[in-house]
Amino acid sequence: MNNSENFKPTALEDEEKPTKWVSPDNAKVIDEEMVFKVAMTRDFKSLTELSLIAEKVNFLNFGNSVLTKTNYLVKLDLSYNQIDRIQHLDYLKILQELNLSGNPIRQIEDLNLPQLRVLNLDGCRIKVIENLKSCKKLEQISMNGNLITNLSIQGGA
Repeated sequence: MNNSENFKPTALEDEEKPTKWVSPDNAKVIDEEMVFKVAMTRDFKSLTELSLIAEKVNFLNFGNSVLTKTNYLVKLDLSYNQIDRIQHLDYLKILQELNLSGNPIRQIEDLNLPQLRVLNLDGCRIKVIENLKSCKKLEQISMNGNLITNLSIQGGA
């Protein structure tokens, strides 16, 4: 299997079926050098806002060595990257604003952010508004330019 096949579902090709995803060998993840370049600090614990726009990030890895250190991060902008799956953000317990616009995300999943107030998913490929039940403080969601086929919210809001 070549690396480009690693992001494909291991289950049936049906997009609606639950699937298992694996990290490709060539994944571009958020690392210390990338954050230092934009934040000009290696004191990640003190960061309250982080903007990594168009950095070609394509995978949010579990236990990310940088994001797990951002204890006070309230605003995260990962817009215009190559992220196709929302995952591994659970440890950002006080995150209030998340911008994932312009990424090829097809489904809202694994979004356990209890303090999230603002979510921007403009220009993604989402068809169904779902899996927002754990975002109890969500006040604003923007999903312009998606492929929404049903306006009823599934999985609670």
